[in-house]
Amino acid sequence: MIRFSSNQRAIRIAAIYLIFGIAWIFLSDRILLQFLPQGPLESELSQYQTWKGWFFVAITGILLFWLSRGSMIAQDSTLSRLAAAENNYRELIMNVPVGIYHTDRLGSPVYLNAQATEITGFATPEEYAGKWLDRIHVDDRDRIAKAWQRAVERGHQFHQEYRIQDTQGLVRWIVDVAHPELDDNAQFNGYLGTLTDISDLRITQQIENELQERLHIAIESAHVGLWDLNIQTNEVWFSEEWKQQLGLKGDDIGNKLSEWQSRLHPADAEQASHALQLFIRHPETDLYSE
Repeated sequence: MIRFSSNQRAIRIAAIYLIFGIAWIFLSDRILLQFLPQGPLESELSQYQTWKGWFFVAITGILLFWLSRGSMIAQDSTLSRLAAAENNYRELIMNVPVGIYHTDRLGSPVYLNAQATEITGFATPEEYAGKWLDRIHVDDRDRIAKAWQRAVERGHQFHQEYRIQDTQGLVRWIVDVAHPELDDNAQFNGYLGTLTDISDLRITQQIENELQERLHIAIESAHVGLWDLNIQTNEVWFSEEWKQQLGLKGDDIGNKLSEWQSRLHPADAEQASHALQLFIRHPETDLYSE
């Protein structure tokens, strides 16, 4: 866009100068003859031609100054906007809560923001380039090295989760996402990447998985049958323990509420169905029915 605007200004200046020059060539002599006496001497004519030349130089100089000044003002305004945008961009990448890095087309980092240096423990791009694989957890290192090499060779996006370990032995989980950047010829020119620390999320997931496992063990040990009703679809999930307690297994019972209702004893069916409907209308209460 900037190059296109510059070309437009250059063409405009050249066109105005060309029009003025052509008009001067065809009209200046006619205008000059209007002011000369009849049959001027050759020496007088030569002097008038000299004055005409100086007048042309002065007028074209003023014209070019005026046109160039307008062009320079527009260029200065554009450069000021670009500088402001660049400053805003630098402020943004310095203060976003994720690490940001740039690489060249070989995949070697050329820039790390403050968050990236804090996450990786590397102070400079050069240090990061030489040792980043060494910081990756040994169980993830080979996978990440191959994935990164493959992405760089093909100029494709890189998106991986892996662990890094600092010099103190602290392990962090990060998400590394690198988007390919293209040059003016649509050729791969490097990566703009982000590093996001997801250690807290991973710890939460690990705790949740452990709790789920403990709950599963407790339920199996207590021989508790479970069921889960989807009120919108009337579909029910029955645990294997629940099925076994009724002498069922596998696909002996479907996943519809009617499957449960059809197996109720006639003497209990009305009371049990009423208790369930009451629970559906008031889910904040507990359902208890024998």
